[in-house]
Amino acid sequence: MKKKREQKYEIYNHRILWITAHKNLALSRTSEDDALFYSLSAMLMMYFAFEGYLNWLGHLVAPEIWDKEKEFFNRPPYQGTLGKYLFLSKILVLQAPEQSKGPFQTAKELQQLRDKAVHPRTESGKRNVKFIEGKFPPNYRSWLSTKVSAKKRDRAEKDIEALVNELHQAAKVHYPNVITVSEPFTGMLGFDITDH
Repeated sequence: MKKKREQKYEIYNHRILWITAHKNLALSRTSEDDALFYSLSAMLMMYFAFEGYLNWLGHLVAPEIWDKEKEFFNRPPYQGTLGKYLFLSKILVLQAPEQSKGPFQTAKELQQLRDKAVHPRTESGKRNVKFIEGKFPPNYRSWLSTKVSAKKRDRAEKDIEALVNELHQAAKVHYPNVITVSEPFTGMLGFDITDH
């Protein structure tokens, strides 16, 4: 006969997304032919992991705000995902990030990449190209492919980790009884406890 028991669990989806990003990063560094595709996937997953982490942290340190998240983060000065980062930075007493360069600028670029990727439009038009007789003219590079490169991919990894690590360390200081995991993106993916 089957018995029922209560099972408590917690899954860190932002860590699953970060691992997914890293698996795509590894493939992008070893697959020359498909590097663009794996880099694009890695960069998008990094952004999703970033947003997932912000939501995880926000629910822990400011549940009253995250309970009305759609309203609160729907208008300036804390609009959207980057607004969530700014809000958490403020309540964790961190210096406001430089918004036009550095890691925060990288997060803005990833957000633009995400927005273009989820709302794709066909690119079409005409252009004049210079080419050598007997050789094919250069292929047109889409907007999407101009925003993805090995350099941008590697910068995204470094900068997203820096933003998240700074928040996480501050959260551990200000909320030591709430933030019990030592690292934001590494460690267990989750756990479950079944009462016996």
